[in-house]
Amino acid sequence: MTVLGPGARGVVIATPDPRAAAMDRLTLRSAAIPAVLVEDLGLALAAEPDGQDPLSASVSAWSLVTRRTAVAREGDRLAVGRPDGTVDVSEPATFSSDLLAGDPPPRRAAVFGGAWIEEAEPEYAGAVELGRRAAGAGVHLVCGGYGGIMEAVSRGAAGAGGAAVGVSISAWDGRVTPNRWLTHVVAARDLLARFPLLLDADVWVAFPGGVGTLAEVALGWNLMQMSVEPRPLLLVGERWRPMLETLRGELIVTDPAHHDLVRICDPDEAAEIVAG
Repeated sequence: MTVLGPGARGVVIATPDPRAAAMDRLTLRSAAIPAVLVEDLGLALAAEPDGQDPLSASVSAWSLVTRRTAVAREGDRLAVGRPDGTVDVSEPATFSSDLLAGDPPPRRAAVFGGAWIEEAEPEYAGAVELGRRAAGAGVHLVCGGYGGIMEAVSRGAAGAGGAAVGVSISAWDGRVTPNRWLTHVVAARDLLARFPLLLDADVWVAFPGGVGTLAEVALGWNLMQMSVEPRPLLLVGERWRPMLETLRGELIVTDPAHHDLVRICDPDEAAEIVAG
């Protein structure tokens, strides 16, 4: 059952007791509400969320990072966090039929790019500015959570009071560290668990990078070819042009218009599109 990823919908269950969580999933699915445990997604919050009420703080964090309704039950209390930022706590704990109702989540931009881009490089400054302008427009950001471009865009967003979600890889703990500018850090079990959360955005922006960045671009591109509504897929900077021109000549596609799903732009144009 797909709950995360572009075009998917449903409820994320963050109930702390595993047996109670499994019962919650059964209850919701029996009511024809798509639901999944955070453990099934291969995701975990990297740190306990702050808040006077841990249950409310947990569903608030999960609903923000996943852009889905999140629920958590403890004893006879039920907390429901919605992507629009609202949290409701009820007692006794009863699931209502309108769990998927509410305002849509804030617009989100996914930013890809190399972890080894240095602060002195122009791409770093461009990513900082994109993050700053996104935050000013109320756009949330999601990225891989590490250094380079990921650090830069998080720095710009957090410095302007915005949300910057980093999706790290738990298997890489001890090798690389999430950057300090992230407002929320989600640890994914592996790359495959990371992709649904990282690609769930209204616009995808790729600064120069390596194989990881290329994989994210290719996956977003393929999703638009086959299964999700088109959205901007922006390649920032002239470093992308030779590769894109080669792909136009060598890729075998059923419709030449598929090449036009990707566009090259400069950092200022990308920031303007992200900010809407």
